[in-house]
Amino acid sequence: MELPPPSITAHATDLSRLEIDLRKRVQAGHFHIGLNNLRRLAEVVRAGDWKVTTTLAHMDGFTEIVNLEPGRSPGRAYGLAIDIGTTTVVVYLVDLATGARVDQRGGYNKQARYGDDVISRMIHATENGGLNELLAAVIATINELVEKLVQRNGIAKSDVCVAVSKPAVFPGIQSLLKTVQMDVNDIDRVLIAGGFGNYLNIRDAIQIGLLPDLPAPAGN
Repeated sequence: MELPPPSITAHATDLSRLEIDLRKRVQAGHFHIGLNNLRRLAEVVRAGDWKVTTTLAHMDGFTEIVNLEPGRSPGRAYGLAIDIGTTTVVVYLVDLATGARVDQRGGYNKQARYGDDVISRMIHATENGGLNELLAAVIATINELVEKLVQRNGIAKSDVCVAVSKPAVFPGIQSLLKTVQMDVNDIDRVLIAGGFGNYLNIRDAIQIGLLPDLPAPAGN
């Protein structure tokens, strides 16, 4: 994309300028941009002399601006699919342009130090500080696996734009509902603030989707 630079007569904001050009190219009712990319926008468009490469994700009802790069970048865009299991965590590296699975790494779920089974971890989550400990443990597990993937495949962390994960154990939703005697199946949808993605050591992967959990016995 090449945006018109501001002038005395054309003084729209950088974001408005970007959205106007995007609407000429993409059918979308509403564009959303996360705080991280909004902060970077002014620097990116000027570094590229008003040429900018934009990565988009079409969501339910809106289009997310997930990454901005100065100039006409031939760069790559990758996503992460994260399977958080009771015993192990597996992270898949996916090429977003082709949909092909590039690589995968698995590792021992560090949450196991707080209990070998989901029930034990749910009990631990209700104790003082327990939920934060569980969250920190699984995040540490994921970050280690992501680090190994990007190093082994020679890619930059900034090329990783999207991450998708199973929801129940990661954000602690299921444990939270148990404390107020609600069933997770009673929840129609969960909206997570964009900053949730900043838990991962992938600064630009702020668009994190949460896959629907399967109705199954404890341990899923």
